Amino acid sequence: MDRKIFAKFCLCISLIGISSFVGCGGDTSAKGLLAKVNKSNIQRLANLYHKYQAEHRWVGPATEEEFKKFVREQPAQRLEMLGINPDDLDNLFKSERDGEEFVYRFKVLGAATGKIDPVIFERTGVNGKKMVGFTNKAPIEVEQQEYDDMMAGKFKSDAPARTTGAPPGS
Repeated sequence: MDRKIFAKFCLCISLIGISSFVGCGGDTSAKGLLAKVNKSNIQRLANLYHKYQAEHRWVGPATEEEFKKFVREQPAQRLEMLGINPDDLDNLFKSERDGEEFVYRFKVLGAATGKIDPVIFERTGVNGKKMVGFTNKAPIEVEQQEYDDMMAGKFKSDAPARTTGAPPGS
């Protein structure tokens, strides 16, 4: 299957899954649904990382510059659908919690089957805990040892989704 067609197929499947989590009421447009589940910069960037993988044979970017270039080249309409202001991309790359730029894992191998991997990390965090953004999963707050393990790639991608209550930034 052509990569672009496959990426569109994955987006459609994601939208269907998102609609089941959002519930009734409010804005039910695709833009509204995506914005509702992308409430924080770490979640937005994790989703864009996954999009990068989908468009690059399921391999994540090699450098921060490469990833940022990819994000900046996204059409304004796509960014807006994710709840991103295309005129303020510099702030997208910063955590709302600690105000610092995120740290990334590079060349992470993804999969069309929905592999879960930690890819975006808060630099400092809050109160001794740091948020970690995943492909195909909501971000979670972790303590330093778990953070270090995830940064080192020591994470079982088949682990069940974990939540910490309200999404960050809510």
